[in-house]
Amino acid sequence: MVNAARVIGKSPIHSLKEVLAISSSDITELLKIVKKNGVGISVVSGIDDRVFPMDRMQKAIELDMINGFYSTKGTHNEFILRPARYSKLVDKALDDLEKRGAGNK
Repeated sequence: MVNAARVIGKSPIHSLKEVLAISSSDITELLKIVKKNGVGISVVSGIDDRVFPMDRMQKAIELDMINGFYSTKGTHNEFILRPARYSKLVDKALDDLEKRGAGNK
């Protein structure tokens, strides 16, 4: 968190441009290509995420793009702010990918 604040402090306008570019980007075609090439993909989305709102995520993501979708309580930064709370979910998502054989060609 301290590093992020330092980076933002050095160039706030550049940082804002990057955040806006990321939040408005469309990676749906990339998800399809990556999955087609054997990479397992799970999405974990916070219901209170303002950067990537849940309704936008659900509209943009189709079944052929991912292997799993997990909605969870919280905002965009929950994994950073409360990693212990969400580590079990990440473990489950990875276990589920392994069980499905996602990522194996």
